[in-house]
Amino acid sequence: MILYRASLMPDPRGLGTSTLQVCLILSLRYVIPAVCQCSGSSLTLSTTNDFQYFTTPGYNNGAGSYQSDLSCSWILDGGSSSWTVFLFVENYDVSCSGDFIDIYDGNATSSTALVTALCGTSQSGVYASTQRYVRVDFTSDSSNQGAGFSLAFMKAADLSGSGCSGEETLAASSTPQYITSPNFPGEYTVNSNCRWVVTAPIGTVSLEIIFSDVETSTNCAFDSLELYSGTYVCEKTKILSACTPHPNGVTASYTSNGTSFLVKFAADASLSFRGFVIKYSEIAPVVTTSSSAVVSSISSEGDFYLGLYIGLGSGAGGALLFVGMITLIRHFCMSQKGVSPNVKHVEPLSLRSTPSTRNNSICGSSSSSGDSTTRQKSFLCSTPISPGSGSLMLDIQRRKSSHHNNGFVH
Repeated sequence: MILYRASLMPDPRGLGTSTLQVCLILSLRYVIPAVCQCSGSSLTLSTTNDFQYFTTPGYNNGAGSYQSDLSCSWILDGGSSSWTVFLFVENYDVSCSGDFIDIYDGNATSSTALVTALCGTSQSGVYASTQRYVRVDFTSDSSNQGAGFSLAFMKAADLSGSGCSGEETLAASSTPQYITSPNFPGEYTVNSNCRWVVTAPIGTVSLEIIFSDVETSTNCAFDSLELYSGTYVCEKTKILSACTPHPNGVTASYTSNGTSFLVKFAADASLSFRGFVIKYSEIAPVVTTSSSAVVSSISSEGDFYLGLYIGLGSGAGGALLFVGMITLIRHFCMSQKGVSPNVKHVEPLSLRSTPSTRNNSICGSSSSSGDSTTRQKSFLCSTPISPGSGSLMLDIQRRKSSHHNNGFVH
């Protein structure tokens, strides 16, 4: 839903009636209501690091028309002497029979003009002040009205930092920060070679290209704005290679897969453009907290005993489960003791004392040195028979011989 505020102002033609004048100031994502100053006085608008927009009354995204005999004025304020104003008149349609736009490098008509008597039809005209203020005037006569114009504006400064003299690492935070091409809002310097690594301390990085004006060329061979996932220049991690001039320059938003982006800008020795503005911030990780049971106070004696019975029942069930597991383990161990002495994995002592390289499927493999005392054994293996205890197989033979001598059949 678009909200707006209207103001009834005297008819500039002096017909004794009132005319409805509406001016909308537009941000990138929503509409900010404001009263259009088209009666000769100026409306001051504060700038931000993001683009905002305002239009002539009746513009209606280029489908409408301004009225005749208008005298409109806006003053754009950069906020301090550290900031200048960057603006472009986009998609203007102004009749040249007596309607025009004047833009001044200051807050008065006596300031240096950035452009005068701008009229006709065009997609865009880009301008930048040298100080804090810009004044925009629009005048129409009594005939031949056009659609008007939409004007984008923001405060501007060179925010390239040290990234064009060496790689600069920037820490993203929840507060948006900005990177610009060198010398912004003026044209970027030739032979630029700039790199910025934007990292998030604990989360991911949100990066938005909000303006780009870079010399176009095949495969971006002349000038280029590049974006990589991570901290290194690598074709496999390249996300973007942009070299398109305004107003068709790339504007887009990205979120890192990891914790960083690499922004790279390069320019050759000729033809400079306005460059770019990039906004970045940190997206904090989503912290999930496990729900914990809240023990309510026992409100009655019945609730107390019910809880007691449940607790005892749960405890008894756990004890029975534990006893059952112990019984199974003991049964397993006893059954292992009853294995026939003719088990295939039992070796005579004489073989055990000889270095062996055979792989024992139960007790592991022999060491590389052949020392039988250094074998690795699994937790199922019992203690090996010591040399002093004699051969297990010899003991078996003695038992057989004894049984035959006593008249028993084995």
